[in-house]
Amino acid sequence: ISSLLVNGKDFFRGDPKIALENLPAYMVNKVKVYEQQTDYEKLTGRKEWERPLVMDVNLKKEYSIGWIANAEAGGGTKDKYLGRVFGTYFSDRARVSFYGNANNTNSNQRAGTDGKWENEDAMMGENTLQKGGLFASFYGGKNSERPIRFITTLEASHNKDVNESRENSVNFYESGNTYGKVNSLYNSKNYNLNWIGALSIPTSFAYIHLDQYFYYASSSTNSQQQSVLSRHILPDEWTNMTEGLVNSYTDLSQSKASNLSYAALLDATVKLPHDKEFSVNFAVNTRTSTDKTNSLYNLITQGVEPTTDFRNRYNHNKQQNLQLLGSIDYP
Repeated sequence: ISSLLVNGKDFFRGDPKIALENLPAYMVNKVKVYEQQTDYEKLTGRKEWERPLVMDVNLKKEYSIGWIANAEAGGGTKDKYLGRVFGTYFSDRARVSFYGNANNTNSNQRAGTDGKWENEDAMMGENTLQKGGLFASFYGGKNSERPIRFITTLEASHNKDVNESRENSVNFYESGNTYGKVNSLYNSKNYNLNWIGALSIPTSFAYIHLDQYFYYASSSTNSQQQSVLSRHILPDEWTNMTEGLVNSYTDLSQSKASNLSYAALLDATVKLPHDKEFSVNFAVNTRTSTDKTNSLYNLITQGVEPTTDFRNRYNHNKQQNLQLLGSIDYP
């Protein structure tokens, strides 16, 4: 399902479950799922190969205009917190919805169809999340069958992950056992911003549509792993241990990455006499991405002749892309 409609008009794009969970059942009259007729079909009378699949919620007449809002907050021991909010306004001419979710309880929840917030997947380590979104649609013009439409969606999120693990192992050999330890620590920060805007101007003889997309993401990660294998039982502090050592290694890495992209698509069609049409399409797509990585690797192996393998690596990648496309179709 590509979008959620209320009384036949755009209400929420993205994940329809977020809006559905927050529409009280007592407001709903009927729910329909169908393939929506496009503006191009209305203009030309020709059926397209693919139609968008939509869910249309028909509200009871007394609830066709109004506000809905709800919020939830909680706190616990060890500075744990959780809060979420949803609000929406709807009328015949406009739809405005917003939502937010913030917590440090390893929850990346979204609204479910059964009235509960559900986790998208299991999460490891410690996670702190803040995310929110805004959806708005506005309808204008004198023709109710072909209204001018402006639809926009803005979503932003930030999350921080910390994952630490400790492993202990024993290998049993006739010549003598060996004992191993592996300590790992990983943390990351991620930021995402996504904006979509669409403007549609349909008339009885022409159709103009403009789509715009903007996306920004950045991330930074730090990881370290230390491992040791020894012929002796290992103490808790073993980083400087040499007696009975078989091998040890340390692997440290740090990376930063970003991605910025923008795309726009303009589509214009004019209906001509004798069931013909003139159309113009233009698209622009640009993307810039960077990736920087630092890593240190040190492997020490004990034997008749001890060896050390030390590596200090740095990697920097940058990519820029620009794509322009255009077409004119005239019979």
